[in-house]
Amino acid sequence: MSFDMEVLISGAGAAGLTLAIDLARRGVSFILIEQNNEPFGGSRGKGLQPRSLEVFEDLGFLDRLAAVGAPYPPLRQYRADGTTEETLLTEQAVPNPAEPYATPLMIPQFKTEGVMRERLAELGHRPPIRQAADRV
Repeated sequence: MSFDMEVLISGAGAAGLTLAIDLARRGVSFILIEQNNEPFGGSRGKGLQPRSLEVFEDLGFLDRLAAVGAPYPPLRQYRADGTTEETLLTEQAVPNPAEPYATPLMIPQFKTEGVMRERLAELGHRPPIRQAADRV
């Protein structure tokens, strides 16, 4: 079997999908391989940091992530006397030209990867879903 591709991407998780989307929009030929039958349904990560949001904006799908994600909720501490105190998980920062996104976005990994697969499909590609008999 022969493949005429410039890049081989091993793994259709968040990192592999990010690379595939960037290559697809630049017209670079690639093949994306994945050993699992279906996308991971859990969440190894619970949110996206501001610098990742910048990358995803550039790749053309930040608006969709923002639609399914949310800001981190406040943390509530319960005291022995029955009172509570709420604090923010992250510092309140003001967006600026150097850092246009000031706070992380809470979104589970499976939703992030779902949006990424949609974007990759818009660019004419999709990660392979292998059958169990095809696994190495």
